[in-house]
Amino acid sequence: MEGTTQSEVAMRKSIALMNDAVIVVSERRKYLLPLVLIVTGSIWLSALVFQWTISPGVVWVLGGDYDFGKVPQGKIIEHRVRLFNPHTYPIHLQFETGCGCTVISKDGADLLGLRLEPFSWHTISIRIETAGLEPRQHLQVVWIKVRESDKIYLQPIWLRFSLYSSGR
Repeated sequence: MEGTTQSEVAMRKSIALMNDAVIVVSERRKYLLPLVLIVTGSIWLSALVFQWTISPGVVWVLGGDYDFGKVPQGKIIEHRVRLFNPHTYPIHLQFETGCGCTVISKDGADLLGLRLEPFSWHTISIRIETAGLEPRQHLQVVWIKVRESDKIYLQPIWLRFSLYSSGR
């Protein structure tokens, strides 16, 4: 290394440092794919175990298709649904039910509308009073009316149950 100047030595050290930085970055990248696969697999497994469905509309609905199974007449049944806004802007939700036996609530208070901030979750409860319903198969649909700027979208929440007379 005789005959090399201090600036050449400094440049060689800089190049060696840059090569080390490139190696470190590529080492970090090789952990990205397994991390993405683990997160995706966890979401898929949760959806499978908890029977979640993620609606493809403007709001993601976790638990939007639920079967209560056999329910005795007169029992109040309840199901929790998680709503997620995947957008960078807020959206406004309104809820419409098919009958007066169904009540939507959040934190114990009846709910007619909800504002979802960007990338935020909210959990709502849907209660169905079965006392006035006939013993048979039921499908209750709660419609989520999503207002997004000047557009309105409808997304369903499907709730099924088989009501039987508790006198049997």
